[in-house]
Amino acid sequence: MKKYLALVIIVVIIVCSGCNDAANPGNVAYNDMAIHPPIGINAVVNYQNGVYYFPFTESEYGNALSLFNAIHPELEVTAMSPNDTGGYGRTVGYFVTFRVKDGVMEKTE
Repeated sequence: MKKYLALVIIVVIIVCSGCNDAANPGNVAYNDMAIHPPIGINAVVNYQNGVYYFPFTESEYGNALSLFNAIHPELEVTAMSPNDTGGYGRTVGYFVTFRVKDGVMEKTE
């Protein structure tokens, strides 16, 4: 029984260590966005009043949020909420609310 339990623990550790795509440096967006633009950043939906929807998960979400912050330095994140409409335990994107940082004038687009 102890051998079986040890084998199960080892398998779980190996499987879980391969599940974190965000920890893989190869999944992080390039710093030079002019040469390597991220795919789908235009897919971010602006619901107005500081509410945005990012239809990304895992490392794609991290890259999109990082680029969004670089493009909009006048904004800061106030809350994030997953969109779990993909089924039980399956996130398909994130709603993120922003506000204008104190002492910063809002960009006009």
